[in-house]
Amino acid sequence: MAGKRETRVRGTPDFPFARYRQVNKEPGVYHTKAHYHPDIEIIYVYQGDVGLLTDQTEVLLQTGDTAFLSPNALHSLKSYNREADYQAMVFSTELIAFPGTHFFQQSFLQPLQDGELAFPVRIPAGDPKAAPIRYAVKTICDADPEAPDYKMTVLSLRDLSGRKLSRKNHTGNDR
Repeated sequence: MAGKRETRVRGTPDFPFARYRQVNKEPGVYHTKAHYHPDIEIIYVYQGDVGLLTDQTEVLLQTGDTAFLSPNALHSLKSYNREADYQAMVFSTELIAFPGTHFFQQSFLQPLQDGELAFPVRIPAGDPKAAPIRYAVKTICDADPEAPDYKMTVLSLRDLSGRKLSRKNHTGNDR
């Protein structure tokens, strides 16, 4: 899958975060063409079936599923039914970064940016171990951007980031 590097700036310099809601109207049509970016992307499926194509592998996302895309992961999305409704949150690792010597920065964010760590792509709705992650993602998706605590709600992403990362070996496979 060939893709284009996306260089769009998300949010503002002090709050590099954006949400994109997509309600699909034509099944099977790619609504997001193949691309990659230096940002983390989290997708939450409100309703329907959404195909997430990453590195030549298609993952079926269904109602209630969450998907995480590591920085620079090549991906595209398509719907499988008219009812498909999902939201993508895209943000710079700088949003959840700590000072350079902080444990979280050195153990998780820097290896994530360097491609040594990766998120699992799909967290199924029925996975009881992932309930806190789903709850936090949906809370952020549903938060009112005009609310006074919106930025603090989004910053709860720091709590999610290290929970489901996996080390990669030199071939890029999870271990």
